[in-house]
Amino acid sequence: AIDWASRPPNAFDGKVAAILGASPGNFGTVSAQHALRPVLVTLNVLALPGPRVFIARAPQAFEPDGALKDARAAEQVRLLMRRLADTTRALARGPDPAPAG
Repeated sequence: AIDWASRPPNAFDGKVAAILGASPGNFGTVSAQHALRPVLVTLNVLALPGPRVFIARAPQAFEPDGALKDARAAEQVRLLMRRLADTTRALARGPDPAPAG
């Protein structure tokens, strides 16, 4: 899907991304996230540097309603999503005008 969507015109060009993941293993997508970052750079995607969110042991990490059981992990997800929204808004706004003077 990435290869298809990146063909001209590159659908990813200039986008902002947050990377996070959950897996049943003990490392919570550490390797996958590490491999994805250079792919996004190649596609001209601005990948936020953090917080890095790795949800390990996913079958046990979530409540039946989908909420994370671990309050610290849930806060990391909220912070990452806030940073994604803030960065996207700032880039859409463009640079601040130069001060008069």
